[in-house]
Amino acid sequence: MFIDALQYIAPSRAVFEQMRAGRLSAVHVTVGYHEDFLGVVQNLQVWNRWFEECGDVIARAVTCDEIRAANAAGKTAILFGLQNPLAIGADIGRVEILAQLGIRFCQIT
Repeated sequence: MFIDALQYIAPSRAVFEQMRAGRLSAVHVTVGYHEDFLGVVQNLQVWNRWFEECGDVIARAVTCDEIRAANAAGKTAILFGLQNPLAIGADIGRVEILAQLGIRFCQIT
């Protein structure tokens, strides 16, 4: 597997096609940097549209099996993460909600 472990990109079909051309297995995309909880949810809504529009080259993934399945289908897997815990705030219960939404990374510093 070839994984880009951190991207803070302006998504576009051209970028996704470059990921495929570079044979990236997966890309960890930042969906929370300066965003609070609602901002992260809004970013995920935008990504849902990208998966609809560019589902031939990218696929959402949260497990290794999903990464492998995306690759077998000729797609780059997209993994979601946060650059800091701002979206969690003072509500530790948000960790579970964010995990249910597909967030798998969070820098704590």
